[in-house]
Amino acid sequence: MRNLPDLIIRYAVETDIEELVTLLSGDITGHPPNDPPHDVPATFRCPAAQIFIAERDGEIVGTLTASWNGRNGELRYFWVAHSLRRTRWLHYIFNGLFDAAIEYLRIAGMQRVLLFVRSESVSQRHIRMYMRKLDAHVVDPVVMAFSLKS
Repeated sequence: MRNLPDLIIRYAVETDIEELVTLLSGDITGHPPNDPPHDVPATFRCPAAQIFIAERDGEIVGTLTASWNGRNGELRYFWVAHSLRRTRWLHYIFNGLFDAAIEYLRIAGMQRVLLFVRSESVSQRHIRMYMRKLDAHVVDPVVMAFSLKS
């Protein structure tokens, strides 16, 4: 996978699953996404999905899940360690994870990607970031879409 300054982007392995569930379930914002104890292991076992990990100094500092259903790609569970959210590392983690996930979906033949976002007001900042960086548009309150460029 791709390496950035002091940051490794890699595929999740089975030994990461428990830690990912803990990280996603214990999100400091108090709004854990969906159902990590069920979704993360199921995604890991799914042949049409991949969980990407950002690792710094041997510690998981970010994750993003990419999957496809034959028609659309889907991105879910984007998470960055709270301590790095307002630092320069957010840029590296965002770009590394999204680049890896988008390449995975491109190889799978997807042309359109659905990005699932939270509906809380705190997510408006993230929605603006996705619109700017990915040229995504809002489909409904919790789904954004963007096209993969050839």
